[in-house]
Amino acid sequence: RQGSIRAPHWRHGGVVFGPHPRDYSQRLPKKMRRAAMRSALTAKLEENAIVTVEDIHFDEIKTRHAVQFLKALNIDDPNRVLILLPEHDEAVWKSFRNLPGVEVRISPAVSVRDMLIARRVITTPEALQKLEEVCAR
Repeated sequence: RQGSIRAPHWRHGGVVFGPHPRDYSQRLPKKMRRAAMRSALTAKLEENAIVTVEDIHFDEIKTRHAVQFLKALNIDDPNRVLILLPEHDEAVWKSFRNLPGVEVRISPAVSVRDMLIARRVITTPEALQKLEEVCAR
């Protein structure tokens, strides 16, 4: 009549209403996400943290080229640098991925978190235009 020894009313028994796995994530409305990106972009512009270069392209996949590129822009400490590209470029992505603290993102798919964490944002006019189009919608 007692049932299982794991019943909640027994000593060392189970928990009555124990925790259940749940997904507590919430979705943000599109307008809020766009407003957050506009705000992050404005903050970076006010800090003069955005560096615009004509083109980011490497002929071969070499981390050495990535380091030389950053040194040419007077970025001695490549910690928390965000590089925005207009479209996926395998050579650029693979050249920068070995540098700790440097993140390469595609312009319309960049997150607000990436933008806010970065001390410096290196981008091309094309990528900046795509990002502004996403914010303006």
